[in-house]
Amino acid sequence: MPVSGDTLLRAVRALPLPMPASPCVVGVDEWALRKERTDGTIVIDLERRHVLDRLADRSTGTLAAWLREHPGITVVARDRASEYARAVSLGAEHATEEATHGA
Repeated sequence: MPVSGDTLLRAVRALPLPMPASPCVVGVDEWALRKERTDGTIVIDLERRHVLDRLADRSTGTLAAWLREHPGITVVARDRASEYARAVSLGAEHATEEATHGA
């Protein structure tokens, strides 16, 4: 049965979006919009290789709160910053930490 392109697009758009899988292995690091300026924290799904979130700052509280909202996280790869170590301890105490060396 032939259909128009508009009808096909409407049918595809009406389909429910798949629920994204909960991340299990994440990496956290600082990120900057401009060189020499630290703006926040980036959280990456290391299994699926995509950015999950960009947090507004590097504070312990912000990252800990984000981790508490995602209880399925089992491994956190992070740099050796003390803020990130405290955040993982507070927000994902059950997760394994992997501290990496900075570049």
